[in-house]
Amino acid sequence: MTRTCTLLSAAWAVAMLSAGPGPAGEGDARPRSSTVRGEISGIDGSAVTVAVRREGRPVAQQTLTVNDDTQIEIEAIVAVSDVKAGQYVEVWRDGRRVIGGKVSKVEGNVLTIPIRREGQAARDETVTIDAGAQTITGVAGKLSDLKVGQRLAARHSEGVAIRMEVMIARPRRPGGEGEGGSRRGATVVGELTKIDGAAITITSGGDGGPRETTVSVGADTSIGIEAVIGLADVKVGQYVGIWREGRRVIGGKVSKIEGNVLTIPIKREGQPARDETVTIGASTEIVTEAAGKLADLKVGQYLAARYRDGGAIRIEVVRRPPARRGREGQAGTRPAPVQPRRREGER
Repeated sequence: MTRTCTLLSAAWAVAMLSAGPGPAGEGDARPRSSTVRGEISGIDGSAVTVAVRREGRPVAQQTLTVNDDTQIEIEAIVAVSDVKAGQYVEVWRDGRRVIGGKVSKVEGNVLTIPIRREGQAARDETVTIDAGAQTITGVAGKLSDLKVGQRLAARHSEGVAIRMEVMIARPRRPGGEGEGGSRRGATVVGELTKIDGAAITITSGGDGGPRETTVSVGADTSIGIEAVIGLADVKVGQYVGIWREGRRVIGGKVSKIEGNVLTIPIKREGQPARDETVTIGASTEIVTEAAGKLADLKVGQYLAARYRDGGAIRIEVVRRPPARRGREGQAGTRPAPVQPRRREGER
């Protein structure tokens, strides 16, 4: 399991990711299997329909039959007290995957996980599960646990499901960075031009003219709404971006507020974090983010969406930055381009 691999047993993960018609020797009666990934779009008795979205192709609907032999696993965030030796877990902290593997020992809130690196013997590593850590594992599920809108990976043979795993979104870094997923997916930035149920269409510009991208918003889609706030609304520990005359001056987690001066620790690669201060004046804008939902999305909003197989992983409704003076004429003639969100504590 890599940084953002789905949570299944290591052996099955390899089998699923490489699934497809495999070679079979003479007399091999094992059924061939393949894998489908997508979003549950319908459930009718034991028939589960999965919407499969691929870039540049229409949405394909594939129906699988769930029977008594189908293994179903539901990913969940669990307390350390629920973790058992022999269980496969991922540990996340501040939107980063710290470690993942099969637990060999549980002592209080400390997990021991043997880690094997190529060409080396397995070595025990420990991780402390504190208030800032999240432990993700898979728990046994059943057909009634499946819901429309869930994202899953399913291995099947001739339409009969062998194994299904419902996947949850990984914790993200403060400020919207670091959503999990074995593949980061593609990103589109543009104007929201159409909403049709859970399907939203984003129109982006480019040298080839306007381009429309339609993605589906599911139960696990993370939505953030950016907003400009006043200095009085800023709290210690909050992630903010500071903008001045169309430029992002600094961004990170506020560690101190003294009058109109904010202190933000900045960490550069290979160097310890260093406190930097920024004075909030009349021309300064403070941008932060609040959790949103599908109902908060409106036609005309400007947003950035990261998606995979047509399903939205992360959507950020972003303000159009003020125009920079001296570039496109008078301020407000043309908004400055939306800049990609930086990681916490980076300039």
